[in-house]
Amino acid sequence: MREKGHRIDPAQQKKGSAHPRRPVLLRLLPPALMLAVVAAGLLSLFWQHLHYVTFEHELDRRITNQTGRMALGTILVTDLVRVKACFFRMLTTTDQARINQFQDRAMVSLAEISDTLTVLEHGGVVMRKLPVNSDTARTVTFPIVYFPRQPAGPEPLASRLRSHLDRLRQIVRDMPHVVGARNQALARGNLSAASPQLVQLFRFIRNAEPLFARMEENANTLAHDSRLTLRKLWRLSKKKRKTHLQRMRLSALAVILVVLVLVTVILRQILASQRLLEQEVDRQTRKLQEANRKLATERDRWQQTFDAIPDVITIQDPDFTIIQTNRAGAA
Repeated sequence: MREKGHRIDPAQQKKGSAHPRRPVLLRLLPPALMLAVVAAGLLSLFWQHLHYVTFEHELDRRITNQTGRMALGTILVTDLVRVKACFFRMLTTTDQARINQFQDRAMVSLAEISDTLTVLEHGGVVMRKLPVNSDTARTVTFPIVYFPRQPAGPEPLASRLRSHLDRLRQIVRDMPHVVGARNQALARGNLSAASPQLVQLFRFIRNAEPLFARMEENANTLAHDSRLTLRKLWRLSKKKRKTHLQRMRLSALAVILVVLVLVTVILRQILASQRLLEQEVDRQTRKLQEANRKLATERDRWQQTFDAIPDVITIQDPDFTIIQTNRAGAA
């Protein structure tokens, strides 16, 4: 039974029973942002690492080139010292066989210098035997690799060394004949016959000394410049590695901070949804308790009315079994 005068407003009932929910897109936005930030952070870290690896490969190539360039400059100096020693030994030797032997050594060294200059100009590999302190071997064959950054443009120092080398090779090629003629004239005691050869030898010495000096200077400059470049490259590598680590750490820290913020937002949404659910459960519980109270009130009112009737009233099932009777029927 419903009490008269008690009316429930449908709008108020709809408002009380509706559950305030956020749109689905707004609820899915924080997880989507978190996934997007994580993906962007991983892509950024991967790109930075790839860029750093590419830089490291290029830097390793440049360091290898500069190391080879420095080694080639050192080899040029060593070969020039060997040629210079053979040159002056030819001047002081009276045995024609030893003069020819020194000339062959000098020509071999000049050929090695020419090969080294070819590598400096166009790039390549030079196999050189280097002395080592070992019980099993005194020398070891070591490859020296060098590839210029611009193959079309030859090394300026190599071009200057090449011009000096051609003049020096001509002097070394002509020396055994002049020295042999001088030795023969001196052996006969004919100083006047030896005078033209002596003049020619002095001319050789006067021309060769500046060539040796300029070639050694250029070779030392080549090795020194390569050494300075190597130091700069090592400092650049150290600085780049430090900067790369700092950027990786900052990127990872930024991703972690953004993820933490988004996780905080998601947790707040979960807690807000849990509070809303608890409020809804409490509201439905109160509503059910109110309905039970009203039902109990209506049941008591009906029972009082049922018992107040003076006639005998019974409630029977389909088999005519008495289920309930009023107070008059019970008496």
